[in-house]
Amino acid sequence: MNTRSPTECPAWARLLAQAESTRTVHLRDLFASRKLVAKAAGVRYDFSRQRVDAMTLRLLADLAGERGFPEWRAALLSGKPINSTESALPGTPLLERGFFPARGARDIGTHAHAWDTTES
Repeated sequence: MNTRSPTECPAWARLLAQAESTRTVHLRDLFASRKLVAKAAGVRYDFSRQRVDAMTLRLLADLAGERGFPEWRAALLSGKPINSTESALPGTPLLERGFFPARGARDIGTHAHAWDTTES
């Protein structure tokens, strides 16, 4: 998976150019000229008071693609570790044994000692 900095991606340079081209436009003018609203998964995103337009959203999607977002998403949804620190979490041994905090306070109390990362 891609781990290079976003600022090293070609899409980043295109985003910078896009940002520069809209820098002089007053937000009041943007708001008056359009209503940019997107709806997905029951959430409404209102970009009308931002320096965001359809081209900016396209460039952000391009950057996500260059950074390997589809691969990261697939790994996350399949349950694979997505970063190098996941195995270092204090609760990881509990999760590997099938313990999930959402099960209730009794389980949490039984396994609370494993969550303690302080030294005695």
